[in-house]
Amino acid sequence: MSKIDITDKEIQQYVFDKANCKQDVIAYIESSTECLELVASYQELSKELGELPVPNIGIDIASNILEQLPVNKPKTPFITANKTALLLLGLGIVSILIHFINIPALNWKRMENKGVYFTLSIGFFIGVLWITDMVQSFQKKMTF
Repeated sequence: MSKIDITDKEIQQYVFDKANCKQDVIAYIESSTECLELVASYQELSKELGELPVPNIGIDIASNILEQLPVNKPKTPFITANKTALLLLGLGIVSILIHFINIPALNWKRMENKGVYFTLSIGFFIGVLWITDMVQSFQKKMTF
């Protein structure tokens, strides 16, 4: 048989997983006395390692590590939604009070640029929602 280069990995695969070995590798290993000696030593080493008792160190490493990890309770989105709802409710109440209280600077009937103020109020409303969403996503990223 022609000589091919056999690696340790292929010999180990032959020992532990012969079914998935290439046929030419199997044929070469079975025809080579040097490879068969390596196969025998790997099998003996595997047998000896299997016979070793499982070490008992007397401590539960997993529970010790879990006890040391910080417990972060993520904030629920309900709390942030409550804050946003209260803020929007407050803005609504303030705008109703401005409408009914006769303050000359804030009287809608006397304002000439109602469209500008209406646009600014919509922008403010969208800005509040946007900032709330940004804070909420930041908090989600920072809690594990």
